[in-house]
Amino acid sequence: MLNRPELPINTPANSQMLGDFVFELYSDESLDKRFKLFEKYIQKLGFDSASYTLIPNIVLNGSVDISPIFLSSSLFSQSFIDQYIEDRFDHRDFTIRAIKDGHLYPMIWQESMHWDYLTDDEKHVLFLAKEEHGIKNGISLPVQGDQYGMAGFSVLSSANDHQFQYLKAERIGILNVYAKAFNNAISSNAGAPSMFTPNLLTNKEEAVLRYVLEGKTMADIGKSNEGISRRYAEKILLNLRKKFGGLTTHQLIAHVVRLGLL
Repeated sequence: MLNRPELPINTPANSQMLGDFVFELYSDESLDKRFKLFEKYIQKLGFDSASYTLIPNIVLNGSVDISPIFLSSSLFSQSFIDQYIEDRFDHRDFTIRAIKDGHLYPMIWQESMHWDYLTDDEKHVLFLAKEEHGIKNGISLPVQGDQYGMAGFSVLSSANDHQFQYLKAERIGILNVYAKAFNNAISSNAGAPSMFTPNLLTNKEEAVLRYVLEGKTMADIGKSNEGISRRYAEKILLNLRKKFGGLTTHQLIAHVVRLGLL
């Protein structure tokens, strides 16, 4: 069972900081600068570092088998990220399963170790994070779980138990709002998520999608110098719709634009 934490955020200091954060967040469209801004503000709250990843449904449904790609602070445990990628911890990450089950609220790693909800493999990943990579306190912040895919933050703290209990009780709410604001900002910026979705399309798939985006027909591509017949283009488009989860052509185009794949 998952226990939803209380999320107090409505204090004058929190409101002022949030306003400043959102203003600065939308003042620059650079993904890297926005993430550094997020890092600066969570450190103001007393947390140490963070990592962020976006996993599109095309990866979640197994159509393309790639490990998640992370955007992370310099102080975040790189050794943990390296092992996460190498050993494909995404297949035993309780946060990913929780998002699929509709749980979009903060989850404390060490508390999660005692939940019956977690499998032994999921608990082992958290054990490794603490014992082999020195992560004392970790927080998962799911910020997206929809038809496009899922996204979330991991935020770390080296605070002692007493200090961390204070951070959790008083500041996890505003931390969660910062995380959602960041995700909303990059989601509204066409192409920004593209760093998380490399090599999802073949050259022929890209060619077909470009023709569709330009309002052209499969007959048009058959008459072009792309080397793709009309019938083959139609087959590619049908397979793309299946590959991305059984979408209509309209939904597929929206998805491709949303993820910045072209």
